[in-house]
Amino acid sequence: MRDIIKIKKACDKHFDIDISKKTRVRKYADARKMYYKICRELLSEPVQTIGDIVNVDHSTVIVGAQRLEDLIRYDAITKENYLTLKYKCIDVVKIMNNPFVKYLGKEDILQNKVMTYLQTKYPDVYSIHVPNEGKRTPFMQFKFKYLGGKRGIPDILIFHQNKKGKCGLAIELKVGYNKPTKNQFEALESLKRGNWECHWLNDYEKTIQIIDEYFK
Repeated sequence: MRDIIKIKKACDKHFDIDISKKTRVRKYADARKMYYKICRELLSEPVQTIGDIVNVDHSTVIVGAQRLEDLIRYDAITKENYLTLKYKCIDVVKIMNNPFVKYLGKEDILQNKVMTYLQTKYPDVYSIHVPNEGKRTPFMQFKFKYLGGKRGIPDILIFHQNKKGKCGLAIELKVGYNKPTKNQFEALESLKRGNWECHWLNDYEKTIQIIDEYFK
């Protein structure tokens, strides 16, 4: 319940209104639809509980979220506004229901934001986060090499040939002053030779700009 209230307050602040106000004015109606969809995507609360916070029934929540889903498929401005609000809500909530969240690092959170953006804005494009980080036991290190694993593979691989003829987009993400390792630089150069577009980035906004430019 507390997470729903946090999302509701984030929506109020984003639109500078009280979304629970009983009115059919479009600004309020659209804001509520975004609230419905974000709550259903980020939380596991019952639909009726989501509706109770803004004084509507469960069917209104379901229909409203579906209508927004249809709208963002062809309305770029609504989609951008929705994504901006969703990222704010992710920061506010931090998916608090999951006890493992406290173990996530800044780079983990950045990668999650980028993957969320990709999955929302380009749902038909196959993109993955490569689970290449973390410590391994001696056996797992042996198995990794035995099965042909490669060190330094970029964090995010987007398998999509764009209009410029590039085979895919590879992104290595860092935070702060961190830079790619030797293995990571070598992996990026190898993919470049295979006609991939490759970048290493440490800024979310710049990463999104690179992704959008790739798909133009």
